Amino acid sequence: MFKSLRSKLVVFFVLVTLIPMSVVGFIGYTSQKQELSNQLEDSMISQTANLSAELLNLINERLMDVEMLTRSPVMRSPDSPVLSIREELYNFLSVNNIYYDAIILNQEGTVLIDTENEMTGRNLGDREWFHEVSESGLKQMSDIYYSDAIGRPVLVLGAPVYTHDHELLYYVSPSFDLDVFYERIDDYTTQQRSGGSEGYAFLLREDGMILSHPDQELVMNVNYFEELGVNKDELNDDIHPSGTTLQVNGEVHAFSRTNEIQGFPHRWYVGIAMHEDDLYSSLDHLLIRYVGFFFLVFVILIISVLKLSDYLVKPIRELVDRTKAYAEGDEVKQKKNEAYLEADHLHQAFDDMTERIREREDSHKKSTQVLAATDNGVFAADTTSQTITLANRQFKRLFGFDGQHVDGRSVADLMAESAFFRHFCEQVKLFTGETENQHRDKRQTEISCQDEFGNERIFFLSMTHLTSLNPPERSGEELLVVLQELTENRRMERELIHSEKLGMIGQMAAGLAHEIRNPMTTIKGFMQLLEQRDNGKNKEHYRVVLSEIDRVNDIMNELMNISSPEEVDEQELNETYVGGQIDEILTLHEPDIQERHIEVETFFAEGDEPILTNVHKLKQVLSNVIRNAIEAMPDGGRLILRAHSESMDPAEVVITISDTGDGMDEETAKKAGTPFFTTKEAGHGLGLATSYRIVKELGGSIDIDSIKGKGTSFLIRLPDLS
Repeated sequence: MFKSLRSKLVVFFVLVTLIPMSVVGFIGYTSQKQELSNQLEDSMISQTANLSAELLNLINERLMDVEMLTRSPVMRSPDSPVLSIREELYNFLSVNNIYYDAIILNQEGTVLIDTENEMTGRNLGDREWFHEVSESGLKQMSDIYYSDAIGRPVLVLGAPVYTHDHELLYYVSPSFDLDVFYERIDDYTTQQRSGGSEGYAFLLREDGMILSHPDQELVMNVNYFEELGVNKDELNDDIHPSGTTLQVNGEVHAFSRTNEIQGFPHRWYVGIAMHEDDLYSSLDHLLIRYVGFFFLVFVILIISVLKLSDYLVKPIRELVDRTKAYAEGDEVKQKKNEAYLEADHLHQAFDDMTERIREREDSHKKSTQVLAATDNGVFAADTTSQTITLANRQFKRLFGFDGQHVDGRSVADLMAESAFFRHFCEQVKLFTGETENQHRDKRQTEISCQDEFGNERIFFLSMTHLTSLNPPERSGEELLVVLQELTENRRMERELIHSEKLGMIGQMAAGLAHEIRNPMTTIKGFMQLLEQRDNGKNKEHYRVVLSEIDRVNDIMNELMNISSPEEVDEQELNETYVGGQIDEILTLHEPDIQERHIEVETFFAEGDEPILTNVHKLKQVLSNVIRNAIEAMPDGGRLILRAHSESMDPAEVVITISDTGDGMDEETAKKAGTPFFTTKEAGHGLGLATSYRIVKELGGSIDIDSIKGKGTSFLIRLPDLS
């Protein structure tokens, strides 16, 4: 064991350095104990200051939340309906999930609106926080107090809402979970307990009442100052400016005090407690580790300078250093032969190995860059374990795994996380028992599936079986899937085919209409002549015949319009609000809506600018679509109409008209807009065809989303022609 020179030198220097280092460590520990204790106490004070700052930030954030709510245009408008105010409150709650309820109170303290519908009509005018808000006219947050109404501590936030003319409208009070304050404090206690310490954090009210403590029986039941005999004035003197510590019942308590801020005129004491044994025993451990570390460093430094072993150790040490440098990504130069033969052979083998690894890394980087840059989604999965072994960025973007590391995860986990990926795998029949035979014969295919929003997505797939690169004991195969999205291409193809069919049908219909109109004009003329000579004997019959002739002429006119699209005439363009046009059309259809007991909901974005378009044609399109929606609900339902500007293109308005009627199957939805195609008994199939033509003339588009048995939605996009 001690035959080598190095081992003897190590033992010698250990004996020489261990005794002095032990003496120095003991003397240093006894002399620096007080200094280290002060540092630990200062650290506790610093932690209380940080906790105090976090609580103030949390309070200030809540005050800013309610101030932003009071500045909402909907809240400040005296003309805002209750539904709009309630919707604004719901938006506030959805954005700020820390809140669970919000109420609106009048100047007498009566609850007008409650998002939870539990407090409506109750009078809270006798509450202290309401008096503070009403008297100050500013946002206020109360101190924590015990509420007899709900049987637990509460912290109430309230603020007045003024109009733009600074007239008081009402008061708003959002309710948030008080546990957020406790969690900030309990995080410290949890951290201490997880580290094996008995330390904990607590919170005191200004009068000394315990607001937060690991022992829940003390909360709101025990006064800290009275229980422990602490003088509040002396504590305030010692705590200035940063904080102080107290020795209490074998524990060290560190305190800091929160500052007063506008809207929160109360002061809390934030405290951290640690048992004296825990606090000072950690000093011993820290110092021992500190001395041991320097002892080890000193030993290594002594050994490293031993020239007697350099001749044997130096080549190996150099190889180790080169290996570490290469592992860290640094460039490693080839080593010249300077040592003994065995070491030179070892360095030469290392140089050859690093060169081969570098070539493989370059090839791997190039392949990785190609996978990352391609627009196609690429992933590979082990067919035995059904785990993902490769996935590029486009695959993650398509299926909603952005920013996630999916390599090594099972296909089942990804299917459970992403409904889109589950539909894709079910459509392709991946890992269903049919994969092995199916995908060996069918390497390329085109599939259609639904994403998580129910939209149809079309992909062209290329599937290849790869020999697994796993160790020999795992001899399974991998399935490589390359998918190219064709959704937009197929949509454009359908639009092109639809446009071509519409044009061809229109041309045929135009010729037919022209040929029919001429004899119909002659027939109508002779019928009118016969009516005049008949002396009123068959007047009703003539009226019916002439009416039907006029109806045929109207159909012919529509066919002529479909076959010959018109250019947009700038003289016929006018500025209009889409929401106003929808309201006018709903007024025209009011009798049918009431007769069928249809519930109408409209959502128009506030502040939208008018658009420049052909108002007459816009009305014609909206009337056709709304009439179809009403007729699709003979037994009642909901008609939902939305209009807003496109976020990606503010110059484009998006109109959505949805009904809850019978809906259409996929084949019927594809045929919608084709001339003469209709599902109505008395329809002629030209209304939607005309609407498609008009929207196309105006530079827009119409998309249909329909589910059989659930309803239909028309999405109309129109540009602002200005």
